[in-house]
Amino acid sequence: MEKSSLIYNPNCSKCLASVKLLAEKQVAVELIEYLDQALSRQQLRDLIHRGVSPKDMIRTSEPAFQALNLDIESLTETDIIDLLLADSRLLQRPIFTYADRSIIARPVERLLEIL
Repeated sequence: MEKSSLIYNPNCSKCLASVKLLAEKQVAVELIEYLDQALSRQQLRDLIHRGVSPKDMIRTSEPAFQALNLDIESLTETDIIDLLLADSRLLQRPIFTYADRSIIARPVERLLEIL
């Protein structure tokens, strides 16, 4: 069985829908509550290495990001990782990892792309 994980927020409807879909597909998954268990620099780099675009990892609609008055297009991968390390609320979710791939599961049906 392939190892899988879901970086999620239990208060997010998309995250809960992802958990439900994975349960329906009988996929064993490690749930990672990123607001309680912040990701490390290496974990963020690993997500990028597995296919998640750094710019897609940022919740640009999050008030904390908007308050920074930054242009997402001007940020480097390192800038984005530093922002996520400084404030976990900026991380887009849910992020699903299965085998050697990771995706942002928006819409939730994207999970099916890598199962």
